[in-house]
Amino acid sequence: MSKKRQLDVELMRMLAAFFVIFNHTKTNGFFLFSQWDAHSIHYWVYLFLSIFSKFAVPLFFMISGSLLLNRPADSLKKLWLHRILHVLLILLAWSFFYYMVAVHKGEESFNLIHFLTYFYDSSWNFSYWYLYSYLAFLVLLPILQRLAQSLTDREFLYFFLVYGVFYMLIPSVQYFIWQGKHSLYGYAYPSWISCNILIFTLAGYFLQHRIRAFWNRKRMLLLWGINICAILFSCYLTYRKAIVTGVCDEANSQTFHDTFVLLNSGTI
Repeated sequence: MSKKRQLDVELMRMLAAFFVIFNHTKTNGFFLFSQWDAHSIHYWVYLFLSIFSKFAVPLFFMISGSLLLNRPADSLKKLWLHRILHVLLILLAWSFFYYMVAVHKGEESFNLIHFLTYFYDSSWNFSYWYLYSYLAFLVLLPILQRLAQSLTDREFLYFFLVYGVFYMLIPSVQYFIWQGKHSLYGYAYPSWISCNILIFTLAGYFLQHRIRAFWNRKRMLLLWGINICAILFSCYLTYRKAIVTGVCDEANSQTFHDTFVLLNSGTI
């Protein structure tokens, strides 16, 4: 059974990695829908695929949560010298590699202090944001392990319900009704629960270790049906915003791409 689960994890990682790459294909894939008329079938198919693909990074966090949050906490010494230092060195090595590529191309002049400054604030290579975020996850790992293992199933469900109401339902309904003219006051949101290293890692732990046996074929088909409907609703909201604002560029057209991403990544 453990080998089968490990195979499941590797397949999910491969799928997530593929769609991470897809997310960076711009008008060749991810933003291809913008090249078609909104009344054509191509527009809706490519828009559906664009929104569907956003599960990739959340799925990586969910996998981390499922693998790490169920374990006994390591000593802080082991945590920092093995897990955190390991990821930090990988991030440092690859950042330096790309810095040297930039130097070779003449885009940068070699300066170790400049490189360390870039590495510190990550202003020159945003693509590594996930590793920086994963470092934050590892720093909080003992606390997240304690939190995940101590919450009851009922408390988990309440946690996900709160997230669903504030980060799925309210943003969708208020735009559907008021088209961006009115929105809930920002301080009313429990914003801390939407952090990637919290919501997705806890969801991964919950799905893997609390309700894994719940999912039979009928329930999975129902879940996929709900997920597809949610993605289609996100497609409609994206289309509607483009009509209302008259803007359809990659920077401003992703407001609703992540609205139901917890449902999508959890379904996968």
